[in-house]
Amino acid sequence: GVSVAVPADTDTPQHSEEVKVMPPETAAVAGNVKMMSAEAVAQQILDGIVAGKFVIAPGFMTKVTRFMYRHFPRTMHMIIDRDLRKALRARS
Repeated sequence: GVSVAVPADTDTPQHSEEVKVMPPETAAVAGNVKMMSAEAVAQQILDGIVAGKFVIAPGFMTKVTRFMYRHFPRTMHMIIDRDLRKALRARS
């Protein structure tokens, strides 16, 4: 079967470099979610594949975010829009 992995930010060298050039708006949307290690993400993806899951969302907050987007999209858009407005105001 096919599986789709949707991990959040993962603690990797690539992410460390990306953070250096990340626009404030992106950082605001990313929030202060605790990053998972690459090993933990990989293990959860492998476990999901073995279990035959179609969508694999490693980590508790990724699962919560996915649930919220799926069931309460307007609320999620309001939260993200609020965070973006806050970041834009801080820039000017």
